[in-house]
Amino acid sequence: MFLGLSGSLALAFAFHALAFYPDPQATGFGDWQQIHHNWEVALAAWRQHGEWALWNPHHCGGITHLGNPESQHFSPFFLLSFPLGTTLAIKLMLVAHAWAGMVGAFLFARRGLGLTRAGACVAAGGFALNGFFAWQMAGGHFTFVPFYLAPWLLLTWRAAYRELRWAVATAALLALTLLEGGTYPFPYFVLLLAFDAALVAARDVRRTRSARPLARVTATGLTIFGLTATLGAIRILPVVRTLRLFPRTIESTDSMLPHELIEVWTTWDFPWRHPDHIYVWNEYTAFVGWPLLVVALFGLGACLLRRRWEPALGLLFFAALMMGNHGPFAPWELIHRLPVYDSLRVPSRFSVLATFYLALLAGAGLDAAAAWLHERRLLSRVGALPRQVLAALAVAVLVLPGTIFGVVIHDHWDLPAVHGAPAGRFHLDTSPAYQTELASLPRRGVGTTQCYVGAMSWRVAPGLWRGDRPQVRVPDGGRLLAAHRTNHGVFATVDLPERARVIFNQNFHPDWEVVGDTGSVVDDAGRLAVALPEGRHRLEVRYESATLWYARILTLLGLLVAFLLWRGALPSR
Repeated sequence: MFLGLSGSLALAFAFHALAFYPDPQATGFGDWQQIHHNWEVALAAWRQHGEWALWNPHHCGGITHLGNPESQHFSPFFLLSFPLGTTLAIKLMLVAHAWAGMVGAFLFARRGLGLTRAGACVAAGGFALNGFFAWQMAGGHFTFVPFYLAPWLLLTWRAAYRELRWAVATAALLALTLLEGGTYPFPYFVLLLAFDAALVAARDVRRTRSARPLARVTATGLTIFGLTATLGAIRILPVVRTLRLFPRTIESTDSMLPHELIEVWTTWDFPWRHPDHIYVWNEYTAFVGWPLLVVALFGLGACLLRRRWEPALGLLFFAALMMGNHGPFAPWELIHRLPVYDSLRVPSRFSVLATFYLALLAGAGLDAAAAWLHERRLLSRVGALPRQVLAALAVAVLVLPGTIFGVVIHDHWDLPAVHGAPAGRFHLDTSPAYQTELASLPRRGVGTTQCYVGAMSWRVAPGLWRGDRPQVRVPDGGRLLAAHRTNHGVFATVDLPERARVIFNQNFHPDWEVVGDTGSVVDDAGRLAVALPEGRHRLEVRYESATLWYARILTLLGLLVAFLLWRGALPSR
C-alpha cells in the first residue's frame, strides 16, 4: 500500500515536473493571472496589514473577496503560501489534487467495479491525465481542480450509504470544493451524487424487492446535505449574498454534435478559436487518444454483456449533458433552468465526468482483453507472464495521454514571477500589461479598474480616478488631513466647513459600515462615500459581509455535528 501511494505521488510530480522547471516561480498564462491575483490579495492582506482578506481593493476598483465565488484563500493549501509563497503553494496544490485523482480513480475502479490492478491503473491514468485537466489547468481554470476529487466523492458516498458516519467524509469533500472556489465542480458534483444515488437505489430495490433502499438513500442524502450546508456556510452565505447583488445568470446556446465526441477524446490540437464553437478550442478537449478509446469501446461491450451498467450509463448521461443546447428538452437545457445551474456555461465541460466513466470502461476493456487472451492461452504461447503483458498494455494505452499532458502543462508556465515592492501609498492605476501583471498588483500595493472576471457582473464606478494621488476627496473648502487603507478598512481625518460627502476611490458595496456614530455610508454614483456633518472627523469605514457572523456560527456547528457523528455519539440511522 505504501509503495503504491508513494509511486503514484512520484508519478503525479513527474507529470507536473515541467511546471516547476526551469523556473519554479514562473507564473501561468491566461486565467492563471486572475487566480494567482486572488491568492496574492489574501497573502498581501495578511503580510501588509495583519488582516484576513475580506475585500479586494486591487481589482475592478474594489470588489468583495470573501463573497467572490472563485476566491480560494479558505483552502487548507493556502497556508503553504506563508512559508513558500503563492506560486509554489498553487503548484503543490495542483500536484496533490492530481495525485488524489489518480489514487481515488484507482480505488473506485478496484472497489466499485472489481477491476484488476492493471485495469484500475488504466482507469486512474485515463482520468487524471486526460486533456480536460491538461488544458484547463494550463489555461488557469484552477477553480476546476476539485474535479480531481470526483472518485473520492463516489467512494465516500457509497461508504455513507452502508454506514452513515461516512457522510461526514462526503460532506467534507463538498465543503472543501466550496473552499477551493469550485464554481463548476460543486454543482457538477451534486449531479454526480444524484446520478450515482439513483443507480445504487435502483440496483438495491431490484435486488431486495423492497423500498427500503430508497429510504436509506434519502436519509443518507439529507445527512450529507445538512452537513455540507453547515460546514460550507463560511463560503455559501457570503457567495449567495454576492450573487444576489451581482447576478451571474448566463444564457447558454452552445451545442455539440455526436461526432464531435470523438474529436473531444482524440484531437489534441485545434486553432485557438474553435471554428465551430463560440469558446476557445481547449473547452472542447478531454484528450485520451485512440488506444484508450478503442480499449474503452471493448470495455463497453464487455460491461454490457455482463450487465454491468454503471460505467456505460455514466458515460451516456454526462455525454448527453455535453451535447448542450439541442432544444428545450435537452438534458443541458433542463438543468440550466435550475438555480445555480443557470449561472453555468460551456456544457462541454461535462467532459470531465464523461471521461471518468470512459476511463473506467477502458480499465474494464483491458481486463476483458486479458481474460480473452488468457482463455485462448495466447499468453502462454508467447511465453509472457500475464502480469507483464497487462503492464505493457496499460503503459501502451497511457503513454500518449501522459506525454501530451506533460507537454501541455510545461508549455503554459512561462510568464514572469510575481514581483514588485509596495508603493508609497495605495492607488489605482492602469497596468500596461494587465494580462501578465495582474498577479503582481497586490504585492506592489496598487489596484486597477480593469475588470476581466469571466461571468461575474461586477460594476465598476465610472468616476474612480487613477494615479498616485490622494484616494479620498473632500468638497471645496474642506481639508483632507490624513488617509490610509488596509485590506478591508479605509481611514481618513477630514475637516469640513459644512455637511458634505467624503468620497473614497473605490466601488460602493452595501456591507461597508462606519465605525462609530458619526456619518453614514452612501452610494455616490457607484463610489463609496460617507455623509458627514460639519467639523473635524476621524473616519473609519470597514467592510464585513452581513452574513459573516452567521456563517461562522453555522460552520462551527457543522464541525461539532460532524465530529459527533463520526465518533458515533449521534444515532446512525
